Amino acid sequence: RVSAGCGTMERKQALLVVVLLVSVTLVKTIDNTRRIKVYIWGEDFVAQLGNSTFVYGDKPNITIVKDPLSAYPVRLPYGEVCDPASIVDNGAGTYAMGCISTNGTTWMWGGDSSQQVGVLSPSPHFIASPVEVPIPLNKTCAQLSFGNEHSGCLTTTGDVVMWGSNQQGQLGIGKPKRDVLPTVVPNVKCTQLRLGGEHTACLTPDHRVLVWGSNTVGQCGLNSNTSYYFTPQQVALPSGNRTCRQLSAGYAVTGCLTSTGETFVWGFNGFRTGPQQFLKPVRVLNDTRCANFKVLGFNNGACVVDKHTLVLYGDNRWGALGNGKRTPDSRHWQLRNQGPTVLKLPDNDTCDIFRLNSFSAGCISVSGNMYTWGQGITYRLGTGTNHTVLSPTKVSLPQGTPVNFFFGLAVTALFMEN
Repeated sequence: RVSAGCGTMERKQALLVVVLLVSVTLVKTIDNTRRIKVYIWGEDFVAQLGNSTFVYGDKPNITIVKDPLSAYPVRLPYGEVCDPASIVDNGAGTYAMGCISTNGTTWMWGGDSSQQVGVLSPSPHFIASPVEVPIPLNKTCAQLSFGNEHSGCLTTTGDVVMWGSNQQGQLGIGKPKRDVLPTVVPNVKCTQLRLGGEHTACLTPDHRVLVWGSNTVGQCGLNSNTSYYFTPQQVALPSGNRTCRQLSAGYAVTGCLTSTGETFVWGFNGFRTGPQQFLKPVRVLNDTRCANFKVLGFNNGACVVDKHTLVLYGDNRWGALGNGKRTPDSRHWQLRNQGPTVLKLPDNDTCDIFRLNSFSAGCISVSGNMYTWGQGITYRLGTGTNHTVLSPTKVSLPQGTPVNFFFGLAVTALFMEN
């Protein structure tokens, strides 16, 4: 019996060691080598501030943060910090917000009406503080992108993971459906992933452009009047040995920069001439060779010619081109468009990182300043006013160096490194 009792004690001690070892493996190893803080300001009517202050009742408790100096940094669980490089161009405006941490965890918060935050949420579908997105098959996201009611990430192995609404086929999984949790798009490998308002585009390792989702104004570029595509389709660029090296997507427009600096767009036309919609890729800015090119908003575009020259065009009803002017809010779409025009910052400063949603624009300059302009109705410009600003205006920032930013639906998120 003594022997049996000792055996029982030994088994208990062994079990305790196993439990301790398992517990150790479950503790996250936190990468704190970079001191990154995320400041969000604007009108928080869909819980986009990410700081648990949002309360929904008979009348939503809408928090208004008018500038970065009044904003509280977003706090991720476990002390993790956001990786600023994880957020790519967000040209559509989004209800959901998020980032990938320096540890490779995907975190999101904000409006979750179609599970675009990536988790099941009770009505009224707002996630007021960061939650971890369950990425399938133990995959790790490297880049995160947001659409209107869908979200997606590109993994470290080139897989595309999508979640949210698939009513217009924007998830690429083959059937219309709402409230889709993170799902791998089958048989697709990509190096770039861009989400528009209700469509998605990706660039494959061999430089093919794949698109899926809404095509109501030709934003899939397939020379077709088909309204929706529920699986990935290949876009054909005009002949001439052209390959796409940079992809971008706005709310209802898609763009490609070729290896030779040519620029092609499809979807809404941002110029005053030609049809209102391009159903297939059309070359624009014919006299300009771009080093960097993006389409953003409904039909705007930005071409970086060199480190001193940024050319803008498109809808200028709210001053998004930053040229001190605005076009009429006319039902004639040609009258709403303007450009191309060269952006000029105060004190001969130049843009380094440029962002634009449907009506507001901004950039982080090479000298470390942040400028915003355009529609300021939700205080998202960060200048303390909700008025329209027609020229680039410097934003007062917290201590540190601005390293990235993006626009949400009614807010702006800024990554600062200390």
